[in-house]
Amino acid sequence: MTKDEDAIIEAKKYYRNDIKCYDAFLHGVEWAEEQIANAWHDANEEPQDDLVIIYQDKYGNCWFITKRDIVILYINWECFATVSVRCWAYVDDLLPKQFGNSEQLKGGKL
Repeated sequence: MTKDEDAIIEAKKYYRNDIKCYDAFLHGVEWAEEQIANAWHDANEEPQDDLVIIYQDKYGNCWFITKRDIVILYINWECFATVSVRCWAYVDDLLPKQFGNSEQLKGGKL
């Protein structure tokens, strides 16, 4: 079953008799998916130094790191990204707001 089919089933379950709420629910699902998709950056875009990122490497594996750690280990972002990174996102942007807190994630403290 696709995500769209799941969303329609859930919308029907709770909002069968209210078309405005049904439409709003489906719009909310679409909006949420766009927010997650928009959180991902191309490898040529550099992240901030002190925020934890998750990146997908060229093999499809995912890793957590900060740009500051990358600079220590690999000299600079451009060199690292060219060899290793397919895309990346700030961990904070992927977490629900009650869990995502940049202050707690600074310096790689997960």
